[in-house]
Amino acid sequence: MKKISAFFLLTILLFQKTNGQVVPDSSTGTFAFSANYSYGFIIAHRQTIVPLQKDHVKGLEISISKPTTGKKTWQRAYNFPSVGLKYFYFDLGNPEQLGFAQALVPYFDFRFGKNKNLQFNFQYGWGVGYIEKKFDVKTNYKNIAIGSHWNSTISFSMDAKVKVLRQTFLNTGISLTHFSNGSAVVPNLGINIAAVKAGVIQYFGTGKPLNRDSLPAFHPGYRNSLYIAGGFKQTYPVEGPGYYVMIFSASRLRQFTRKSAIGLALDVHYDKSIIARLENDSVNTDGFIDGTRAGVSATYELIFTDLSMLVQMGGYFYNSYKSDGNMYHRLGWRYCFYKNYFACFNLKSHWAKADFFEWGVGVKL
Repeated sequence: MKKISAFFLLTILLFQKTNGQVVPDSSTGTFAFSANYSYGFIIAHRQTIVPLQKDHVKGLEISISKPTTGKKTWQRAYNFPSVGLKYFYFDLGNPEQLGFAQALVPYFDFRFGKNKNLQFNFQYGWGVGYIEKKFDVKTNYKNIAIGSHWNSTISFSMDAKVKVLRQTFLNTGISLTHFSNGSAVVPNLGINIAAVKAGVIQYFGTGKPLNRDSLPAFHPGYRNSLYIAGGFKQTYPVEGPGYYVMIFSASRLRQFTRKSAIGLALDVHYDKSIIARLENDSVNTDGFIDGTRAGVSATYELIFTDLSMLVQMGGYFYNSYKSDGNMYHRLGWRYCFYKNYFACFNLKSHWAKADFFEWGVGVKL
């Protein structure tokens, strides 16, 4: 998660430069189909992952996407990105302990640069994945990376596309794919795959005119929000009990551009697993109070329309259980489904260690 969050933050500067780019008068087609072959490796983000690196990872990536035409303001602000759905298949290079991985990932494809025959793109997606072979205390105890078949999948890639025919592009790039169940089941060190890829993109249908209307005036201002969320996690030892988590968060952000807001959030977590771990360490507990963590996080929100992405880095000012450290992080989505009400889905972590997934609802004040 540490590397993934850093990679995500590096793209933010690129997103701020997409206004005013030169693009064709119409989209290349109404939809596109692409296929890529990838070749890479599992990143040993911990020493205990090294024994799982038996061979290189080989993969196939198939996707279908639709170019936007500027009908909505955010599409013009982000230089007419594409939205799509991607399918991954990976041979993880270790048939005994890992087997294969599959994933289905909705994604955004953001375009940079002015040359319509040579395009540079950044793709970001978050979906669901399946790992063939998970940890089993009897039959697969060496797989300390993944404790469940079903996992969340986060995908990043930087691509270069070269136009070879009117609706055909050759594609090459580098990618990072992350599988994790958010510690809903342990072990959960996660699988991170770095790869190079190459393939072809074929557009179909007649291109549609791009809406080049000027963006409406933007006025900076403050945005306040509250949300409550819940989660579920398991702690060591493996095959132990599961615990619920409750979260309350209040934030105040300043939206200083059409795309970006930054500010602070107050986060309060009630994590029942903390009480169990303290008691395991023979520490006397005071019930609810010792299961509570409170912290303040620096927050960045990348805004599209009703949908936005958040990245947070925080520090606890109250924390009874010190083994996780005093820093925490959050990466997630918000979607406004009715007026100022939103749903959120987040992954909370302590650096490279996932803590739990959050599902919640909130309101913008």
